Amino acid sequence: MLISLYLALLFLVTACTSTVNRAYTNFSLYRASISLNQFKQISSLEPEVDIWSVRSSGQGTDSAVSLVVDVLVPPAQRTILFSLFNTTHNHVECLDIDVGHTIAEERVRLANGTAYSRHQRPADFFDDFQKYEDILSYTESLVTQYNDWLELLVAGRTYEGRNIYAVKLSVNNLPNKPGLHFQAQVHAREWLASPSLLYSLTSLLEDYAAGNHEVIALLDAADVYVTPMVNIDGYLHTWNSNRMWRKNRHSFGGGIYGVDINRNWGPENTWCSSGSSTNPSSDTYCGESAFSEPETSTMRDFIESLGGNIKAGIDFHTYGPLLLWPWQYTYNRLPEPEYSNFVALGRSMENALNAEYNTGFVSQQGSDLYPHSGGYVDYNYVQNNMRSFTLEGRGNSFSVPPSNIIPAGRESYTGIKALMQYVVDQQ
Repeated sequence: MLISLYLALLFLVTACTSTVNRAYTNFSLYRASISLNQFKQISSLEPEVDIWSVRSSGQGTDSAVSLVVDVLVPPAQRTILFSLFNTTHNHVECLDIDVGHTIAEERVRLANGTAYSRHQRPADFFDDFQKYEDILSYTESLVTQYNDWLELLVAGRTYEGRNIYAVKLSVNNLPNKPGLHFQAQVHAREWLASPSLLYSLTSLLEDYAAGNHEVIALLDAADVYVTPMVNIDGYLHTWNSNRMWRKNRHSFGGGIYGVDINRNWGPENTWCSSGSSTNPSSDTYCGESAFSEPETSTMRDFIESLGGNIKAGIDFHTYGPLLLWPWQYTYNRLPEPEYSNFVALGRSMENALNAEYNTGFVSQQGSDLYPHSGGYVDYNYVQNNMRSFTLEGRGNSFSVPPSNIIPAGRESYTGIKALMQYVVDQQ
């Protein structure tokens, strides 16, 4: 039985290839139901293989198939990887027979499209994915249009010296109002993250201007701070060179680049303690020390410059669909009543996220998938007493059809409003 299963898997690998001569040619994306031990074995193959997504199978951490993992596999690693799938419990499917071909089609579509202009309707911005300069232009156009409520701030600079912008939304500028912080595009290749957040910001503004009673009540009571793009250098690299680049662009010499910004936060006593790598070639490289990267130190300093007024935040990623909260670095539970509070708040946000499209968002403690240290969520919970979350948006890949942008934005918007309501209710 095991031999026949293994041969079947090798047949699947062979069938899941293409000869198109482009970047990532014959790299294939697989989804497999695996055990936690198998996940650790697959993780040990990085950076040769690339784990794109991990989610719970719903069968418990002790199950033979406790996790569902999406893995990008180059041709040279197929036999090694599939030798790990050697039990009758593993279900494997091919999601993309040639990721290189998918990327090439995306490039052609974007090259043939019409660049966004600030003179177009705001809705046109969300017709497709946008270059960084157009994202910045759109953000600036919002500030111009809603100048009584919005302020464009420079939070800091990236490794390559580009400004990291934040937008403050305050409809009345009252002192000491509670605030919420939302950031996106920490991982460069997760193109759906930034437009999802900008769609939410646009919706808040339009609904407030239109007299929406729910949004008026929320914004009258709380301020919102939005960082549409943290990893600008990495995002530009995905457009100009490597579509599947994840990290920032810190150069270590010898052709080695990048720190995973979502492994570079503190606290010092947990930094790089789990789910992170000390290998600079790894996609989960945690850096030389906590906050070694200007992108993470910028966001830390920006949040803490607001004098403790930030009560909650979301770090927008793809793909899940998941809503994750502390702890992320350890399987230990938060002390009560904090654990129960996060469970209840997460359930409320999960219901909001699923309300329109029933996408299947699941709220859970981050480490219930697998532990990882050095993220936005744990640090801001510990240091700033924030209700902090990671939102892993919809999709089955980092390269998704643009038809996902508006639904992802609408889902994000409902989740944001649910979190805002919680913050307002606590005052």
